[in-house]
Amino acid sequence: MGKSAMKRKKSRRKYLGKLAVKDPSKFNFEWAKRLDSWSLEAVKYAGLINSNGIPVSSVFDLVDRALDELKACGEEAVLLEGDKTRETMMDSCCRAVAKVIDHRIYRPINAQSNYQLMTQGTHKPAR
Repeated sequence: MGKSAMKRKKSRRKYLGKLAVKDPSKFNFEWAKRLDSWSLEAVKYAGLINSNGIPVSSVFDLVDRALDELKACGEEAVLLEGDKTRETMMDSCCRAVAKVIDHRIYRPINAQSNYQLMTQGTHKPAR
């Protein structure tokens, strides 16, 4: 990455960090645009393989990249969007990989309500 790109990246992080403190709703909007972009990258990278049939890079590296970028924006940003970022990026990456392999292997259902049922002790496992 060149000097100009690094400077823009640093400036963007600083801007988002200030925005997370001053205007959380606008920060959420700006961050959602970045998540959408990374989700599209996940689809792009999921099927890339080299000439030996080995994946070029793990699509799940995008999850770490998004979280690292969020951490660089500051603690307020992590508090606002940390959980949502991890969940959104994991979902996007799983969907992208499933689309390449077999779309039937990843069928997200209402995970939040299932999680609540399991943690509240009302979920009864199948026997």
